[in-house]
Amino acid sequence: MVEKTKAKKKVKFPHGLLIIIGILVLSTALTWIIPGGIYYDADGDGSTESFMWYQDYMAYLGVESGRTINMGPWLMMKMVYLGFLEGSGSGLFIVILAVYGALHVFQKSGAMDAAITVFARRSAASKKTAPIILAMVMIIFAFWGSTGTLSFEEIGGFIPIFLGLSIALGYDAIVASAVCVCALGYGFSAGMWNPFNVGMAQSIAGIDMFSGTGIRLILLAATLGTLIWWTLRYAKKVKANPGSSLVYGIDYSRYTLTEEQLQTRFTWRHILSFVALVATIIATILLVYNAEADTTYTISALNAAQPKNTVGFGYFVICFIIFTAVVILINGMNPSDGVRHFIKGAEGAMLPIICIGFAYGISYVIGYGFLKGTIVYSVSTLIGNAGAFVGAAGMLIMQTLINFLVPSGSGQAALTMPIMSGIANQVGLSQQIAVLCFQCGDGFSNLLWPTAAAVLASEYAGIPLNKYYRWFLPIFGITLLISYIVISIAIVAGI
Repeated sequence: MVEKTKAKKKVKFPHGLLIIIGILVLSTALTWIIPGGIYYDADGDGSTESFMWYQDYMAYLGVESGRTINMGPWLMMKMVYLGFLEGSGSGLFIVILAVYGALHVFQKSGAMDAAITVFARRSAASKKTAPIILAMVMIIFAFWGSTGTLSFEEIGGFIPIFLGLSIALGYDAIVASAVCVCALGYGFSAGMWNPFNVGMAQSIAGIDMFSGTGIRLILLAATLGTLIWWTLRYAKKVKANPGSSLVYGIDYSRYTLTEEQLQTRFTWRHILSFVALVATIIATILLVYNAEADTTYTISALNAAQPKNTVGFGYFVICFIIFTAVVILINGMNPSDGVRHFIKGAEGAMLPIICIGFAYGISYVIGYGFLKGTIVYSVSTLIGNAGAFVGAAGMLIMQTLINFLVPSGSGQAALTMPIMSGIANQVGLSQQIAVLCFQCGDGFSNLLWPTAAAVLASEYAGIPLNKYYRWFLPIFGITLLISYIVISIAIVAGI
């Protein structure tokens, strides 16, 4: 008698894009359930903000003015189209394509690989320099992440390199992941010059892009300093007793640097490639920071008419295309190979672009379905009477939870910042504080939720998710507390 056994199906978490589409469908369904309304914010002179878009939108849909919208599948897809139109019209999609393509060309130049082997050789020569090197690399990746020019998707390609460095220094995979992935995530969260989360959120909130850099520098110093301490503390313990490693027993021998790799020289081409990268980042920051608003305006369902960010995003594209050409020239690449590398890198940008387009679609459903006013009123009523400090804590927690469902920073800014902005007005907080709550809730929890790319990057390092959480959860709790303290300082300082 043959006994039949039922194979256990492994439960897989839905793809992030499917989650976003699910929220889109849910938001559409809610237009039939939640009473729609327009939420008016009083200006200093007592008048109300202009909703010019309302009449234009009603004419576009062919709907009689004055009635609320119950969206069906067809209107929902129209909102998705508008979402992609908004993302492409602002230039954001082109920026993502250019940055992804350029960094892939840089990676193919071998400059990063050579730099890692130099670090490994110097650490082997002097054991005391290893912690200093780890801290330096974390600071570099954090500041790089704060510019928005390096993403979690891009950092995945560097993980094998840092695994080799970490093992060569006597550490483990968790240290490798912390040095590149977590440091990048903390820099992204502070986002001093990041147009994809902070820049977009500030544009939606109606404040100058990259304003409030000082408080964000304090946020980065406090949180990154804590992460470095936590990482070096764990690394020291692992080096002294390899059996104390949370991933002890897992085979990482394939990442051990070979003698040939350790002999790789950091050539003048590699040096010039890094110089070009640093110069590109600095030039982009300065150009975007000093860019004036474009005279082209966008009519948004979530805000009154606001200038598009086409000028700032345009500088990103120009600088990184020039950077690509310079790296190809410096390294003597065949131009056709360089173009192929650029296109290969740009392919990785398609998923973020699609997610952002759909997330914008959600924001249009919420705005044009007149759900925003009801949501803002309900949430602000819940936390509005508790005061500014409790309100800020509520906004921080709310944004952290939302990031589980919408892990895209840019898409989430388009979706939630209009709501956060309205809540801030009701609880007596500035728009700068609203952006701070958004970026802290969105950014740091990228390293927590399994829907975010950072956790997947740790998985790429061969770290079981439960082991990763055992290491990260305590430092995440500390980081969230530090974030709230910095936000409170900003409130007291009147930022």
